[in-house]
Amino acid sequence: MEMEAFCRDSGIPGRLTPVPRQLSAGCGIAWRMEAAVFAQYRADIERSKIEIEQSVELAL
Repeated sequence: MEMEAFCRDSGIPGRLTPVPRQLSAGCGIAWRMEAAVFAQYRADIERSKIEIEQSVELAL
């Protein structure tokens, strides 16, 4: 939820979504964004100090 607020306030597109079955995560929710958007904003996200359990690119 912290990621949702950070991205909303920073104008970074994406949305909360259930974690895909191919993965597992402690809380069961994930922040979904396009790979190109993540690449563009990666440094900003890292500076935010939000804990990211893992970052995975999935082809759905």
